Amino acid sequence: MLGLGSSSEKRIILINFEGLTVYGLDNDRLMRLGVFIDDDVGHDKFRTYIIDESLTQISLVVDSPAEDFIVEKVVHVSPYDRKSFLTRKLEQHFRNVEFRSAKVLGREKTGRRDDRVLFSAITQTRNVDNWVRLLLQEQVSIKSITSPAFAICKVARELGLETSEEFLLVNWQRNGIRQSLISDNKLMFSRLTPLPLDPEADLAKAILDATLQTVEYLDRIGLLQTENAPDLHVVSPILEEDAFVDQPGSADFGVVFHHNSIDLMPIEKYGGPQNEITAIVLCLDWSVRNGDFGNIYASQGAMRFTKLRMQRNFIAFGCLLAFFIGGVISAPVLTDTLQSQSIYRTITADMQPIQQQYDELTAQFPATPIPSEAMALVVNNYDLISNQNHYPVELLNEISQVVAQHPTINLSSIVWKLVADEQFLEINDAILANSVTIELELYGAQLGSSGYENSDSRLRAFMDSLSTIEGATVTAIRLPIETGPNASVTAVVGGEQFDSEFSLSVRIES
Repeated sequence: MLGLGSSSEKRIILINFEGLTVYGLDNDRLMRLGVFIDDDVGHDKFRTYIIDESLTQISLVVDSPAEDFIVEKVVHVSPYDRKSFLTRKLEQHFRNVEFRSAKVLGREKTGRRDDRVLFSAITQTRNVDNWVRLLLQEQVSIKSITSPAFAICKVARELGLETSEEFLLVNWQRNGIRQSLISDNKLMFSRLTPLPLDPEADLAKAILDATLQTVEYLDRIGLLQTENAPDLHVVSPILEEDAFVDQPGSADFGVVFHHNSIDLMPIEKYGGPQNEITAIVLCLDWSVRNGDFGNIYASQGAMRFTKLRMQRNFIAFGCLLAFFIGGVISAPVLTDTLQSQSIYRTITADMQPIQQQYDELTAQFPATPIPSEAMALVVNNYDLISNQNHYPVELLNEISQVVAQHPTINLSSIVWKLVADEQFLEINDAILANSVTIELELYGAQLGSSGYENSDSRLRAFMDSLSTIEGATVTAIRLPIETGPNASVTAVVGGEQFDSEFSLSVRIES
């Protein structure tokens, strides 16, 4: 379920007292694509539906009578502290409730200018928990969880239901009426109120009576922002257009509008009975055609697969961006390569006549008595020996440069030796095997010494300089101060300067 592919058809789920219903478009008509009861059989059928339809991501609308709303004034805090502060307040109002939300509505215009915050939660979630758990077991990404109250608030302007900054929106549905207070495009309050079951009852009067009670309650708790009576919008598929005209309760509102929900949705856009078109159905139709409601109640745990999908898409986008940048960077190199290939082909074509002339000339040469294999061996051995060459002039030039750095050093003679490993009887074999070493013996004197210690330190400085020659290893054969059993020491009386002789061995590794 976490693959790159996803269903091409956008769908949305409605969870209510009937169970779970999947809505989607079929030939541009909103349809019930699947209805599932909240029991073991319904759960198994829904699990099969998810697999068969390759359902990978979905949004949920939960219509529950157990949705509570609390508007509270709280001290204004900085954006950095707001999240943790609201989380603590949520825990106070709705402890251990998973589907809960806190939305800042704005700030007071006077006094401390406190924040007004809407705290809401779905407090009875047994049926919701079952469906959410099943979706997560099948690794379906839950994009959002909202309620009809928040959905209607988002779509009210799109449906032309907004006539003032503050108004009451009443949506008739089979299990009652949902009354929502909307102020400045924000939901302030909502409740689901049951209605009389008597089919002969005056439905319009019952709606007005229930709404008036709600207005009195909202005024008592200070949620109504304007001094004038709010406008009332009623959305219903079963009432007549003039159902509220002669109702005495209409005078308690600014203006009472009745919107026949069937007129708000073209008949060819819905694939079910017309009397099912409520404000909730209008919201579902808007969502599958135009956009998402946004998340209100989904917790981090419920949205974990959605976050994984977003991270995967981010990584994929990063890879594509890297490929694009790499292509832009490598384009000049590729162009140069193609140009080089073109030049190579041109030169090759120009060389063909010259190669043909060369072949014609070499064809007239007499045959050489030396086999080609022997000639190749000679050439290879020559290259090998050439690579091992240490020209005396070059090496002596390096030694002379070192001597020039030490004016008190005077060389009297240099002995040049070519030393082979013991395993080779012939020096030529050792050369071909690259197992020879050049060994030089340097004889001379350290001039103008005032003492043996001074002479020894100057000579060792000379040896260190010789060691800087590439591949050189310097060892002493004879020093001004000998400590062996056969050493002889002479002294100079009166502090006169003297010359001290030495001999060194310089080994050059090839």
